[in-house]
Order: sequence, then structure tokens, then C-alpha cells
Amino acid sequence: MVVYQLSREFYPFANAGGLKEVVTGIGESLYLTGHSSSVFIPCYGFIDKSKYDEPDEFSISPGGIDTSIRVYKTEYNGIRVYLLEFSYLLDKNDVYTYTHLDEKNNPLFKRGHGFIDNPEINIIFQYAFLKYVELFLIKPDIILLHDGHTGLVPVMVKSNPILRKLFKYTKIFFIIHNAGIVYHQRFLSKILYKYRVVSKKLIAKGCFNGEIDPIFIAALYSNPLTVSPYYAEEILNLVHEDTSGNFGQFCNENSIKIYGITNGVDIKHFKKIGIEGLPNDYEKNMFKISVSESIGRIRNVKVWGNINFDKDTPLFLFQNRVTEQKGIDKFIDAYKSVEKKNIKAQFIVMGQGETKYENKLIELAEKYPKNFCYIQGYDEKSALSLFIASDYFILTSLWEPCGLTDFEAQLAGSIPIVHKTGGLKKVINGETGFVFEDFKDLEETIYKCVDMFYDDKETITLMQNRSYKNIEENYTWKMVLQNRYLPLFFK
Repeated sequence: MVVYQLSREFYPFANAGGLKEVVTGIGESLYLTGHSSSVFIPCYGFIDKSKYDEPDEFSISPGGIDTSIRVYKTEYNGIRVYLLEFSYLLDKNDVYTYTHLDEKNNPLFKRGHGFIDNPEINIIFQYAFLKYVELFLIKPDIILLHDGHTGLVPVMVKSNPILRKLFKYTKIFFIIHNAGIVYHQRFLSKILYKYRVVSKKLIAKGCFNGEIDPIFIAALYSNPLTVSPYYAEEILNLVHEDTSGNFGQFCNENSIKIYGITNGVDIKHFKKIGIEGLPNDYEKNMFKISVSESIGRIRNVKVWGNINFDKDTPLFLFQNRVTEQKGIDKFIDAYKSVEKKNIKAQFIVMGQGETKYENKLIELAEKYPKNFCYIQGYDEKSALSLFIASDYFILTSLWEPCGLTDFEAQLAGSIPIVHKTGGLKKVINGETGFVFEDFKDLEETIYKCVDMFYDDKETITLMQNRSYKNIEENYTWKMVLQNRYLPLFFK
């Protein structure tokens, strides 16, 4: 079976969020089970092309707009990787958003804000992919699309007689990694119309107030999936209408069914920092010491607070985007209450996001420097080390499609404390972690975990072992591919 994946990110070439690991996990597992696995991503300006052979070159002229395309080819762990380059990508220093350097060079390009030409990038990327397959490659059995950046591929195929014939027997699946409206990649319809790559009639249902919604369009013309059965159920039961732009209602009105598959995880996720299997107490304590000593030397981040981690004190970790959706304000409120009661525990946050929440975290670190540390930014090695060093991992998401970091925490022997929503419902309360339904219960859950750390090490060990075994038996990418994706592909 020949499978092509289309994505804006893919580890280790273009890293942003958890999406990169899903694309890599599926791609590697396909190869290891004997299938032809290929991934197509944009060739951003920050990617070093000097190590690749001469690219394939061709031109496209959607809407009479001539665009030169270069495609660099390489391999990664058995996956054929195609990097599509065109003019809009040459100056990009990140996957989705402007960087400090961009803002320094042009004050209009605010750090963390999305590229103003993201619509053009997505349109050309998708159309160039289809034309490249037509001109250079064999027809795939499966096309697997990831998120709104690739959501127009199905309607591009349906709108074009040549592409429609080419992909007549190809199954197209579209994975919704997050149905939140900010992830839909909505943009002005007139931008799409000027390229003339889709039928206006076919996209009419997905246009709202002069904007087109790629996720709505993809759901109409492909086989839509999402990243956990719990999240699929919530969407169709209209749980997330306020945050999804009424996507559930749209699906129900158009008889669209969404199939949920819980993401897998790489069981060897921590091998790159020397940990294989579930870390023991000695390894976790050693990482507490090493992380404590190295925090001030982490590159490309700012550190607030100066914790000396104590192996005899529980360490709680929040490592995520610092945004409202991730419930950072709920975490901050709970921490303030805990601090008032002089509970002997330490907390560390790593991440960046909305400025108002970053400033609140900085204030906490300055007020309680011995108990609270904020690492503003992200560093992969330090992030992995913090998982191993931590005793508990807090996930306060208001909604969460799948949740990969709860798996990563369990692999690291860090017990997850999660809000009962979406994919986080896979955590079994009292067995593989702790689950709270109401945010007012988060504070009490933290107290319970502190008491357990001091008084019930045996239960902690049981939970750690049970969590690791559950992942090993059910949620490695190999198991998820064989038990969930392949039956769907062959159906």
C-alpha cells in the first residue's frame, strides 16, 4: 500500500506542536509494517537544503499566476520525504509564526503571530503537491491530510477533471487535530478565488461572511478523522460549538461522521536523553539534580525563578502552550491557593504563548523563586529532562482533542493530573493518573498528590508501572496503526 501524508510540520525537519510526532509516528509505523510511506512538507527558509541532491523543478500557473516549484528529496527512518519550495517560503524562520528576528527586522511582524501570507502558502503547497504527484510520482492508495492547512486538497481534486481521474481510486482521509476555530485556517474567499483551483459551487457550504473554512470543506469531501474517539463524540454531541465555530452542527446537518483514533506515542521517546524503559527512582532523582544545575544555561529561553530541586520534595510540571485553551489561568489560580497554605512542593512551567499569562507566570516566579520557576520558551532536551525529573504532570486544558503529553509523562514516570475533557479521558482516575471534572477540584487533587508523595510511595510505583504497561500494550504507534488505521484504510 502506498500512503502519502501532507503536513505543515514533520519531525525532525519542521517542528512546532504535537502534530509533527503524529506524522512521524504514522510514517515510521507504515514503513515498518511493509508499506510505502511518504511525507510532503513545505521547504521553509530555515531548512538547510545544501545536503540534498538537485531538486525536481516544475512550474504551476493556478489562476494564471506563475509559480516555480522545487522539490528536494531525502529519507528519514524509511520514510520518503519531499520538501516543496516556492517563493513564499524562502524568508520563513519558523513553521507558522514570526520569530524575534522577524520582529526585529520588521516591527509589523509580531513574534508569535501567524504569517500574513499563510493563505497563499497553504493554497500553493496543496496544489503543488497534487501537480507533483501527477507529473512525477505513482498514484497513492491513501492520502492522509493533517489539519486545516491541507483541508482544500479534497475539493481541489473534485474540482479538476484531470485530478479527479488521477485519484479516482485513492482514499483521502483528513485528520482534525484540533477543531478550535483558531485552527481552522479560515481566510478571505477572494484570495482562493484568484487562484481558480476550486469550484465556487463546491465550496459554497464552507464559506461564511466572505471567508472560507478549510476544515468544513475537508469534512464535506473526504473521510474525516480526529485524534481520539472521545473528542469525536464531543464534536458531534455539540460540546464544543462555542470554540469550534459550530462545526458539530455543520457535521450533523450534512450527515458527516467523524471517526476518532487515539494517537500513539513513541515508546522510546526518552532514548535521546539516555532513558530506555520506565525510569527508576535513582534516575529520576539524578535528573532532578542535573536539571536544577542546568536551568540557567538553557539557550534561547528566559528563566524566571531559581529553584534548587529537592529529591525529597514533589515536583509538579506544567509544560504546554501558555494560552487560555490550555487552562493556564486555572493552573495559576490553583498554585496561588497552594502557596498560601505553605504546602511543601515545587512547581515549574515551561512554555510560551499569550503575553498576559506569561507576565503572570513571571510575577509568580519573582514572588516565590524557591518554589516556582518559569522557563519562557522551549528547549527539547530540557523539556524531556523535565518530564523525567518531575513527579506529577498537570494538564488543565479547557478542551483537548487527544493529549500526547499525558502519555509522555507516563513514559517518564510522572503521574498526570488532567481535566476530564476530550482525549484526556483516556487517563484512568486513580490507576494511570488523576482526573478532575471541575477546576475547583484541582487544588485538592494537588494536595492529595503531595500527601501521596510523602506517605504512599508504593501506590505511586503501582501507578507508574500500570501506566507504562497500558501504553506498551495499547498505544505504541505500531499498535495504533495495526488496530485502528490499517483496518480503516483497507475497509
